[in-house]
Amino acid sequence: MRVLPKRFAKYGLTMNEQKTNALRFLPPGRRDGGAPQPVNFLGFTHYWGKSRRGYWVVKRKTQKQRLARAIRAVAVWCKRDRHLPVSDQQQALNAKLREHYAYYGITPYSRSLQAFWEQVKRVWFKWLN
Repeated sequence: MRVLPKRFAKYGLTMNEQKTNALRFLPPGRRDGGAPQPVNFLGFTHYWGKSRRGYWVVKRKTQKQRLARAIRAVAVWCKRDRHLPVSDQQQALNAKLREHYAYYGITPYSRSLQAFWEQVKRVWFKWLN
């Protein structure tokens, strides 16, 4: 924490001391009691999980609030713009999906992306009918 402000200053940046803190985020078994708590940062929930080989790795998923907000935004758009031709709606929804995938599409992350896609399909189907 002493070095970080110096590194920021090198690039003309400053650090807000009131908003910055350090968290202990160690895998289970390397911490003093209790299971590690998930950490929300930049729209992701970071948590510890096991890899296929049995090693502890940091896993990520979309924060519940962010996912709900994105689905709600798509639902509002579908309701508001349901009068557009279906091909125009499809192009717009594809752009929204690409935007979501561009930010949240980190490896290995296909489950959350698949869930978002399924919800977008469900909402669009509702407003098409």
